[in-house]
Amino acid sequence: MAAAAPAVTATGDLFVLAVLLGLAAGDAPAGGAAALVALTCLIRFGSTGLAALAGAQSVLGPAGLSGSILAAASAWFGAGALVVAAPAGVAGLAFGAAAGAVVAGPAAGTPAGLLVRIVVLAGGAALAWVVGSRPGWRRPWPAPALGGAAVVLAALARR
Repeated sequence: MAAAAPAVTATGDLFVLAVLLGLAAGDAPAGGAAALVALTCLIRFGSTGLAALAGAQSVLGPAGLSGSILAAASAWFGAGALVVAAPAGVAGLAFGAAAGAVVAGPAAGTPAGLLVRIVVLAGGAALAWVVGSRPGWRRPWPAPALGGAAVVLAALARR
């Protein structure tokens, strides 16, 4: 569960979180997908810091609902990559929490921000739990493909 701590507390770096998620999942495609999501956030927000991501979403609005259509889609594709990469069991909850933070994870500095953060982290964790517990739903290629699509969409949104 150490992999969930950075996503829940909005501290640390997304690339460190990607390594922790890859280790928690025990497979390279899951870690690679998480690294692609970190790259997406770097392209979109100019930082891989989880606190910067939370702060940007507090000011600009949830990443999945703000910016251009391409920018918002990059957040949803990134979250999808993390959910699809989620392994079965408790480790999958960390993937879901990270997905929630990527798509709509504002800083918890206000009561409304805290409520949104709790809802998206819990919702992402629940979705990842469902996907991870279905053996037929987890394949090695969709997560990196969704992560790659998120990178492309974020880059196109910057143009």
